[in-house]
Amino acid sequence: MEYIKYKEKQLPIHFGLKTLAVVSEKKNIDFGEIVTSKESLTSMSFIAEVAKQGLNDGARRDGDVKNYSVDDVWDMFDDEPSMIVEITNIFGQAIEIASEKLGSLNPTDKKK
Repeated sequence: MEYIKYKEKQLPIHFGLKTLAVVSEKKNIDFGEIVTSKESLTSMSFIAEVAKQGLNDGARRDGDVKNYSVDDVWDMFDDEPSMIVEITNIFGQAIEIASEKLGSLNPTDKKK
């Protein structure tokens, strides 16, 4: 889990497999396309949706009941536009980590 600064507060943000799955379903994008293509981050609405899910998952994992909306995220972006780049970078790193983890799974390996 990472933290991003917003109005002098550190907000937890987490981009795990759940985030990838939820966003791919909402945006009707193939899960594999998100994991293999950084081009999926070219749409501002996509970045806002990813940020919303990541902030909600981060809050949940941090024990907070905060539930962000896409409008909340747009307000954050308006207040602090640098968050867009920061969140995009964190998401890109999370994709790389998820790809490595998923790539290391070999479905032909059998437990003995």
